[in-house]
Amino acid sequence: MHQPAAAGFTDVKDTDYFNTPVDWAKASGVTAGTSATTFSPAKTVSRAQMVTFLWAAAGSPEGFPAHGFSDVPAGAYYEEVLNWASPRITAGTAPGVFSPNDVVTRAQMAMFLWRC
Repeated sequence: MHQPAAAGFTDVKDTDYFNTPVDWAKASGVTAGTSATTFSPAKTVSRAQMVTFLWAAAGSPEGFPAHGFSDVPAGAYYEEVLNWASPRITAGTAPGVFSPNDVVTRAQMAMFLWRC
């Protein structure tokens, strides 16, 4: 596999087991990190962030019908993402509810990846 360019995050060492995937994620546009110089590898991931990573990895497709989640504010950075993700990747946590700020559980992550 091709070695991506180093991401340059100060909190990701060359010896970290996740170094190459983080480099790939930045080079592929999946994430820009939590700042220009940090990735924050120990920080939790929200449901909104998780589907945004998947959407970016899929090429940021657009043109899908409105998602219908009542707890997603108009203009949220993940609004178009949920148009793509709903209902293919996620149906939410309850009818009409996505819970964007909840921490994504390992089970939810596995389901998102499997459906993606």
